[in-house]
Amino acid sequence: MKRARKLITVLLLAFAAGMLGPVGAHAQADDDRAQRDQKLVEIYRKMLREDPNQDYALRRLLEVSHAVGGLKGLVELYTKELEAKPKSFPDWMVLGHIHRAAEDVDAATAAYAKAAELDKKSPAPHIALAELHRRVQDWSKALEAYDKAIPLIRDKVRKQDTLKAAAEVALENEEKDRADGYFEQLIKTEPRNLF
Repeated sequence: MKRARKLITVLLLAFAAGMLGPVGAHAQADDDRAQRDQKLVEIYRKMLREDPNQDYALRRLLEVSHAVGGLKGLVELYTKELEAKPKSFPDWMVLGHIHRAAEDVDAATAAYAKAAELDKKSPAPHIALAELHRRVQDWSKALEAYDKAIPLIRDKVRKQDTLKAAAEVALENEEKDRADGYFEQLIKTEPRNLF
């Protein structure tokens, strides 16, 4: 029994020594991680300024947002930046994405609306609004946003994806004729129907 107790004590001490390591090692590792994450926040913010709809950069920004106080910290960061540059389309889009991630529908809607106001030729804010309203099952607002986005989309694949999404929402909203209209537009984008 003494031998077992002694073995357990030795194992516990060895485990504790391995976990603790040199004095302050964990504190240093935490500081290094915090600095790294802060740098990553800036890198992803730069990427999103170039293209505010980069899914990878947005996901990673949200993942390392703890470095700036979580989603609330990101909102404060972007809000402060927008006070200095209120006409920054990418920042309004990203702010909308952050609000959407925080499930703040009203704030996301306002940010996307501001982005749409700043760049009237971009379908991105309208698609983001449509996806947001679709997520909360506000079908009529989603369809309204899709209707604004579709004529602005130049990329054929993106237009096809958006038309399919709009048709699905119209069916959810029990608007079969409207869904048929989206499907007709979809077929016109690919007359040989290679979907």
